[in-house]
Amino acid sequence: MLSKIDELKVEKNLQLQQVQNSSSSYPISKTFRPENRLRLKNDFSYLREAAKRLSSGVLNLYYKDSLVPSNGSRVAFSISKKVGKANVRNRIKRILREKYRNSESLRDFPNDMLFVVNWRKTKKLSMESLEESIHASFERIERDLKC
Repeated sequence: MLSKIDELKVEKNLQLQQVQNSSSSYPISKTFRPENRLRLKNDFSYLREAAKRLSSGVLNLYYKDSLVPSNGSRVAFSISKKVGKANVRNRIKRILREKYRNSESLRDFPNDMLFVVNWRKTKKLSMESLEESIHASFERIERDLKC
């Protein structure tokens, strides 16, 4: 027979499991995990050396075969301070991460990728037109890479 404390612990564990199961609204494969990010200086310097470049609207994409064997791509986003204040740059990064996360073809592309936002083209755009331009750029990049 369980004591009252043990019953409360069991009940609490069940509640935690239910919350954990319901809180992950995305399947694990769609999350943007740390192992899918480029973070080290060596990774960036490797990408800058003779990487292939694709330019589309407000985005420039640098990509090269991955140094680390993985089951998908690794990615980084670079936005200059010339684009705007921190809140604007963070908003753009959130939009880029979301587009990348929802793009199965880019996530499965076995390369390291660096997305660089062209500040000269973004300064004149409103946030709505910038979002549309980013969406169009992602579509063109996916089409050009034939993922």
